[in-house]
Order: sequence, then structure tokens, then C-alpha cells
Amino acid sequence: MAAATVGVCLADGYALLAAAFAVLGLALGFLEALANPLTAELDPPRAAWNLNVLNAYFPVGLVVGALAGGEAMQAGMDWRWPLLVLCVPVVIGAVGYQRARFPHHDPQNPKHTNAAALAKSPLFWLLGLAMALTAGVEGGITFWGAKFIQDQFDAPVRSGAMGIAVFAVWMAAGRFATARIVRTVRLEWVVIVAALLGIGGIAGLIKGKTVAVNWVSLAVCGLAVAPFWPTLLAIAERRVRAASTTLVFALLATFGIGGYAVFPWLIGKLADVRGLGDSFACMAAALGVVVVITAGVMGGPRRA
Repeated sequence: MAAATVGVCLADGYALLAAAFAVLGLALGFLEALANPLTAELDPPRAAWNLNVLNAYFPVGLVVGALAGGEAMQAGMDWRWPLLVLCVPVVIGAVGYQRARFPHHDPQNPKHTNAAALAKSPLFWLLGLAMALTAGVEGGITFWGAKFIQDQFDAPVRSGAMGIAVFAVWMAAGRFATARIVRTVRLEWVVIVAALLGIGGIAGLIKGKTVAVNWVSLAVCGLAVAPFWPTLLAIAERRVRAASTTLVFALLATFGIGGYAVFPWLIGKLADVRGLGDSFACMAAALGVVVVITAGVMGGPRRA
């Protein structure tokens, strides 16, 4: 990740920039696919709690990055310098993983379910689709939220950055809150209520007439998006029949990363035709599908 970030900063053409982003995406994919199952396997009975707490730190970083980057660019600083600063915590994290002690894990365990067996599970595919759709909504708001505020109200860069910071702050708060809620509330209900809340937040973005209203709508969206990724993984850990949590989580993360990548592109294409505001409607439709999927999963067997 650090090397790819340096590559992004040093790129002097589109081809090199694309290559650096490809390496960065590969590194992020490995981290996303492995950090969640590692966390779940450290303490299986508290997996839902631990996953929500772990993923709460993603929006914390988003807040710091959005505010610091926005202020740096507002002050006229070249965009490369904030990226170079990010290399420092990445290297510290790498050293930390090498120094930490983890329980022994045997990858040759013959009981581990392979991908072909998982492919026969309808529940796995439904959860994969839900992961793609919810991650797509998160990616769509993260990528287009600031641009939406700037274009809609002719606002400065700082206002757009503040909007994303509001979104991320409430996402972090929502994940810490969900970590407590999942102790007493069924996981599927958490996802359904969050999806309905997200539909309301997206409607507020589309219809909002002022920057303040859009900031409130982004806060609602952040609170709604918060439980999706970690809670869907926790549902899979409980409901999908597989001895290997790592395999299930890695494959579901693939669905999520795919959705996170596709939705910003889809919103951009729709914006070219209907405008950025109207293009956000596809995210509300995606959350409607998630409600249907999760309601169907709730009535299914304990393991599938």
C-alpha cells in the first residue's frame, strides 16, 4: 500500500497512475479479505461485536483524511503531499502485524469448505448480493457526496469535505453503537432497519435544498450504512455452512469490493444522462432489494 501510494504521487502520466492504483487496489483487497476473518476467528462468540468495532475505524480514517486533505487543498497544497503523509501509518501498521502474536491457524485443515461447495449455497449468493449492494451504496456516497454538495450549491471544496466528514463520523458512531445493539437484537433486523433508514437519507439528499439539509442527510446515510458490511459478515459467520471463516469472508469481501467499485461508475454514467441528484435514486433502489433479501434470509434455516 505504501509503495503504491508513492507510485500514485510520482506518476507523470495516466498509464503509470492507473498501474499504481491497480497495485493499491490489490493491496487493499488483501487487507480487506484477511483482516475481517482474522478478527472473527480471534473470538468467535463475539464476532458480531468485534467486526463492528474493527470496521468503525474505517470511517475514522475517512474523517481524518477528508478534513485534512480538504484543508490542505483549500490552502493551495499540492494533492500529492497528503497522500505521501499516509504512507507513514501504513508502514507502522505493517510493522505492527509482524510484531503481534496471533493464534496458530492451520490452512491445511481438511474440513475446510472449498469455494465449489459454497457456490451451491443459495444463502451464500444472497448474502453476497446484499454485500455488493450495500457496499455499493457506501462507495457511491463516499465517492460522489462531496462532488454533489459542490455542484448542487456551488459550494467550496471545504463544504464538500465537511459533508463527507459528517457522513464518516456518523458511520463510525453507528458501528460502535451496532457493536452494542447486536448483543440483544437479531442481526437481520439491524440490516433491515438500517436499509430503510438509508432510503430515507438518500431521499433527503435528492430533495435537499440547502447545504445544511444535505449534511443532515449525509449523517443519516452514514448511520444507515454503518452496520451493513460487518453485520452481513457476522450473519454469514453464523448462517453459512463452512468450517473456514476465512474463505467465506474473503469471498464475500470480493462481492463487497465489486459493488464498491461498480456503483460510483454507475452513478457517474447515470449523472451524465439525468444529473447527479437523480442518479442517487439507484442507491435507494439497491437498499430496497437488500430489505427483501434480508427478510427472506431471516426466515431461512440456521445453516445453509
